[in-house]
Amino acid sequence: MLYIITPCSRPQNLSIIQHTIPPQSRWIICHSISDTININSATVLQCLDTGFVGIKARNYVLDNYPFKDDDLILFHDDDNIIHPNLYKTIGPYLEYDFSIMCWGQVNKDESIRLAPSFAPKIYEIDTACYLVRWKYNKLVRHIENTYIHDGLYAEQCAQNGPILTINHYISYYNYLR
Repeated sequence: MLYIITPCSRPQNLSIIQHTIPPQSRWIICHSISDTININSATVLQCLDTGFVGIKARNYVLDNYPFKDDDLILFHDDDNIIHPNLYKTIGPYLEYDFSIMCWGQVNKDESIRLAPSFAPKIYEIDTACYLVRWKYNKLVRHIENTYIHDGLYAEQCAQNGPILTINHYISYYNYLR
């Protein structure tokens, strides 16, 4: 199963994001906001503190949700939408054996921001540019209080098993900003 995990500090964006979540996936929202979040199509978890850029919320979900070995995890920021071609592009590859699957990223105007990564590195990959398989990465967590946590996480996941790179640009950068 593909899980899309969204740490939430901008609940006003959730209704927009909701319409872009592929129906073949499960959406998990993690927040620390006192307001109730009601998104019928999502599992909503509440943690004490989402942390700097949602890092604690990401780790909270990894520590508390009962993922299975073949589950896939895609972290998705709450200032972004899922690219409309994401699932139809990655779908044929989801049964392949990999630790991390990577692809390229565009800006809202469709200009290229990041090329597909064949060897994930900080400053060369964004959280929207990859997903990971749980069985290889059960022990990997985001390092707190650093903006480059997504690159460090991707680097570590890439060391745990095969890398599969899809030569497509199927993610946006901060689309809702």
